[in-house]
Formats: sequence, C-alpha cells, structure tokens
Amino acid sequence: MPELGISDLNGMIRETNFGKFFTLCPARHGTGTNALFIPNSSRFKCQLGENSFVNHNKQMTQIGEKLNIYNNSGIGFDIDNLEDISNNYFNEVINEIW
Repeated sequence: MPELGISDLNGMIRETNFGKFFTLCPARHGTGTNALFIPNSSRFKCQLGENSFVNHNKQMTQIGEKLNIYNNSGIGFDIDNLEDISNNYFNEVINEIW
C-alpha cells in the first residue's frame, strides 16, 4: 500500500468507533479486502483471497453483525498485478527519480 499514511489508519480507527464496530476497507477495485478490524466479541472468521470483500459482506449478513465499510484511497490502493504497477502513481514516482 504505497499511498498509506497515518491519517488513513486513524480514520479507520475512528470508523470502528475506537474498537466497537467491525470495519472493512475494500481494495480500490471493490473485490478484495485491504484492511479489517474485528472486535474481540465477533464470531467473524477472516476469508482473505479472491473476492474477499464480497465474502466478508456475506458472512456479516449471515451472522447478523453490523458492518461498517471504510472507503479510503490510501488503504484501498495496493499492488496486486502489473496493471497496478503501471498506475499513474508509479509514473509520477519514476519521473521524480529520473
């Protein structure tokens, strides 16, 4: 997560109501989960991998727990494939270096 900053993490902590609510942060493409907060009392079982964001949402509905979704560009942008590497962010970094 090359764009991740402390303010992104602080925002997620606030979204959990300081540890009370289950919170997911999706990857920018909307299919993966880049961050999650699970309260100790939750019956949730992590299911990372392909389509994890959809799977996590389904599980939360099945177990009847409240779900917060925190959309954040710093947490949402990750490197999963060559398309991500060719993102404008990297073009800007390369231009600064060269």
